[in-house]
Order: sequence, then C-alpha cells, then structure tokens
Amino acid sequence: MNIDLTAREFPEPGEQAGVFADVVKTTQANKKGKKFNYLVFVAELGATKSSGRRFTATTRFNVDDARGIRSLREKLQVWRGTETLPDLTKFDPVAEFVGKTFLADPTVHDEAGKREIRFSDFKPYSGDKPLAISSDFVRAGAAPEQQ
Repeated sequence: MNIDLTAREFPEPGEQAGVFADVVKTTQANKKGKKFNYLVFVAELGATKSSGRRFTATTRFNVDDARGIRSLREKLQVWRGTETLPDLTKFDPVAEFVGKTFLADPTVHDEAGKREIRFSDFKPYSGDKPLAISSDFVRAGAAPEQQ
C-alpha cells in the first residue's frame, strides 16, 4: 500500500463562513533574534475535509508593531461596524470573538515548506445559520498541562 504523505486538502477558494475557535497570545523571534508578541486568531471554517472535519485557518497580528496594531484596529472597526472602539487597554479578544461566526476568504500560504490556511480579512456574518465550534476542537488554553 502506498500513501502520499505530501498531499493535503485545502478549502475551495472564495468567501465562506467560519467560527472563531480560539485566540492565543504567542511570542515569535525574527531572524535577528528579536522577540515580538502576536495575537493569533484560530478559526474553524464551514468547509469540511473528506474526513468530515472542518478546515482550520489562522490570522495573526504583531501587537508590538504599530502596523500590526493599526491592522487589528481596522479589523475591529469592520467587525463592530463602527469607527469608535472601546478602551483597548482592557480589550478581551476571547470575549469579543470566540464562538462568533464570521465571513472570510481563506488563502493557502507556503512558508518554509509548510502549507497553512490563513485569512486576513473578516467581517460579521449576517446569515441565519451561525456556526458553532466543533465538539472535538481543543482550545490552547483548555489543553491539559503536559508533565
């Protein structure tokens, strides 16, 4: 029996519904070793793989960089449908996004030989069938600690 381990399924292109499943704060170093804090939004898309499981996609914002913060603010304005924003020093992205359905246009990115599904723009979902987070999705903050 031969199995192609390089094959991977990807969702069809075009706008589709998704649900924010997690928001994770992480640190990543650049090539020079300087560390930056990122806010990573993890979503489950409405599209499913041949196994029946949903595709996951991410988008991230560098919160140590003015451009990353500006991008996040712009996305929040679209998300909330208003130019005014709450006090961002007390912003809770988990409460704002997790469990909420949205629309996005996911794309496939190749980075260092690794292919991942990302979405950059998202907007509120106004349909009559909102998505729920899959019962088998494990949020990063909810995972049991490894000993």
